[in-house]
Amino acid sequence: MPSGMDTTTAEVRALYERFPYPAGAPELRLSCDAEALLGEVALSAPRRPLEVLDAGCGRGLGLVGAAAIQPDVRFTGVDLSRASLADAQASVKRMELANVRLAAVDLTTLEGLEVPPGGFDVIHSSGVVHHMADPAAGLRRLGGVLAPHGVLVLMVYARAGRERYAKVTQVIDAIAPRGEPVAERLAQARPVVTALAATHEAFAEAARVDDVEFVDRYLHVQEVSYDLEGLRQLVREAGLEVLRWCDPDYWTTPPLPNLPQTVDSDAVVAAVKAPRVFELLLVHPGNGPRAPLTAESVAQSRFRVSTEGTFELVTRCTPNDVRQEALRFRAASGRVHTLTGVLAVAGLCLREQRGAFTGAEFRDALVGFGTTGADAGMALAECFRIGMIVRLPD
Repeated sequence: MPSGMDTTTAEVRALYERFPYPAGAPELRLSCDAEALLGEVALSAPRRPLEVLDAGCGRGLGLVGAAAIQPDVRFTGVDLSRASLADAQASVKRMELANVRLAAVDLTTLEGLEVPPGGFDVIHSSGVVHHMADPAAGLRRLGGVLAPHGVLVLMVYARAGRERYAKVTQVIDAIAPRGEPVAERLAQARPVVTALAATHEAFAEAARVDDVEFVDRYLHVQEVSYDLEGLRQLVREAGLEVLRWCDPDYWTTPPLPNLPQTVDSDAVVAAVKAPRVFELLLVHPGNGPRAPLTAESVAQSRFRVSTEGTFELVTRCTPNDVRQEALRFRAASGRVHTLTGVLAVAGLCLREQRGAFTGAEFRDALVGFGTTGADAGMALAECFRIGMIVRLPD
């Protein structure tokens, strides 16, 4: 066991050395836009290049995806697994990214982590602290290197939504007891899960995934999952506060009859939807949501098109022409919005937009296309609501 590393951390490191996680190609994660995140909080970031920490970056899929679309942001990726970091470094080199540095760091101590003056502006901790022996202590430690104005993006397992995984793990434990090497357990588990694939969707799902995902889901040596109250306790023990859910629309309840105001709407959603993970934004006490836009502030407020969304222009070839039939915006959450009327005009403008613009400039552009000032204001509010545009820090 490496010097100074606890037994649990050493076992987790060994697992990811043998099965570097995750498999696949670089991707964009929810809430990866650093500047947009800092545009949501009350405290202002200093005027310097933003510093982002991916705490437990693995093979760097999310790190590389985020760094590729944010060349002016400095990214630091750290992980226990040297094998994972080697894959991440290969991706950084292949994509010629000059804004990424990588380091082997034990997040239970943070020894060797180079912290920028004042702390990191944004920290991503995706699927990491729930593999620690003491998740609250690990999260508290990350909070200690988060800047006062900073935002920490946290993902941990949600207990109810992972019951289907637990079912598979219980069967594996019966045929390949814990304590045996993970590779041997995998060899025993695979044919059994395949044989049971026709009996329950949980086993069919397990049979479809690759070995890396199989090990992470069903054979992990250490993991904790949370119910809603456990999640809230984790955040409190870490000395942080919740800013919002990463996907607020997911946590919005439909109108329910005769619902008392004291009802915990998040608990209702969790009970109905049973999410597999909890993804939320955390801040230090004393930081919090930025003041909402007002009729007076919107004109001078700065915006930018979201880096996390995509536009889809649907065209049809006719015998004599090519006809544009629809314009859609796909938000970071995957939700698709079909743009019509003034929103379609706004979308056509925004899909060609480069750089920041003010609310007044947005309004004037739409008015130039024949939109009234009132409709332009409503369009801006709707573009902001669905995540087509993001508000930038002052």
